[in-house]
Amino acid sequence: MQRRILFSRWAALGIVLMLLIALPNVAWQMHNHWPTLEFLRNGVRHNKNIVLNPLQFFLAQFGNMHPVNALLWITGIVSLLRGRSIRNMRWLGLTFLFFYAIMEALHAKDYYLQGIYPAIFAAGAIAWEYRFATSRSVLRGHTFAFPVYESILIITGLLILPMSSPVLTPEAWLRYTSALHLRGDKMETMATGPLPQFYADRFGWNEQVSGVLAAWQTLTPQERKRVCIFGSNYGEAGAIDLLGHMRERDLPPALSGQNNYWMWGMHGCDTNVVIAVISDAPEDVEKKFESVQIIPHADNPWEMPFERRKTIFILRNRRPSSPVDWEGERFYF
Repeated sequence: MQRRILFSRWAALGIVLMLLIALPNVAWQMHNHWPTLEFLRNGVRHNKNIVLNPLQFFLAQFGNMHPVNALLWITGIVSLLRGRSIRNMRWLGLTFLFFYAIMEALHAKDYYLQGIYPAIFAAGAIAWEYRFATSRSVLRGHTFAFPVYESILIITGLLILPMSSPVLTPEAWLRYTSALHLRGDKMETMATGPLPQFYADRFGWNEQVSGVLAAWQTLTPQERKRVCIFGSNYGEAGAIDLLGHMRERDLPPALSGQNNYWMWGMHGCDTNVVIAVISDAPEDVEKKFESVQIIPHADNPWEMPFERRKTIFILRNRRPSSPVDWEGERFYF
């Protein structure tokens, strides 16, 4: 019956709609020389992500979904494949296994599977309900297992809540996780500070933006109209665009060569006046500009270490020997 549905006009219509929905993105990828593939290729080439072996990838699913929830999603997969409590849905169980195998083979980040779990949770709940629907305790109304499970889920969920939601201050988070021997999974190879990356990435932006605004205040009115504000990555550029514009409405849009910021171009700015947030050494910058001024700014102890090594420069009068090469700034990573 299910195979016959695949050859119906409705299945054909669904496939056509699926292709039409994906077509704009495919066309965009082709027009821009496949940036997503470039992003993935550079990640492998530069050893960006932590590569999990099959066992590590599997065990990571328990942490991502909350360990106690394994009673639901593992039961859900088994019930879908066996087809007893949920008939005619084996394809969903096979879809999960197929998707899981692809993600593991591609060395994807362990959380990439999260989108498929809601259906598997539902299948697990139905399977447990089917299993005990005719039991004597349930028929008599003497149920206690489900409230016990829910209570355990709520209590343990509250215990590990700080690992997924910023409900504690950084200092309290360190004390709490040390006491309970909890740790954040490291997903990328770059060095981290006292906080795991998913929290550390949220710190330091206000300090960098304050430094950029301090540099902006030193410019003449004519320079402000044509200055280029450059961030070495999209995080810095995004912080300038969001936080900087909240504090200074006349601030021009930021530039960056990383990811889609590169596509948005230079906005017609003058590369003879630049505010740059970069990690280059001053002596290297002096080879490109006649005037190099360093703007002091405060670091945040909780931010990622590589962001603490950034310097804010005011650069003037680009040397003729170092012309602008925006094409060379493109970097998907």
